[in-house]
Amino acid sequence: MDHILWSQPAAALLTGAPVVQLIRWSQASFPATLPGGVQDSAPLMVPRDIPLTPEIAGYAAEAYEARMKGQIDDIDPETLGSH
Repeated sequence: MDHILWSQPAAALLTGAPVVQLIRWSQASFPATLPGGVQDSAPLMVPRDIPLTPEIAGYAAEAYEARMKGQIDDIDPETLGSH
């Protein structure tokens, strides 16, 4: 809630609203709504390991290299004509 009020100054008009008070109360009362949430200490399931095909592994490697070089824009305006 605080992030919204800091990023959107106009939302300060709503600070006395019942909904805002309810959100603040729920954030204080339920720790699951905090970053990190609840972690199961004894999970009954494990994530599946799905092997990548060589073609997809190549795409992933290209994307990783581009991201490490700072090229994080995934949208090329020149290729949007086909959409």
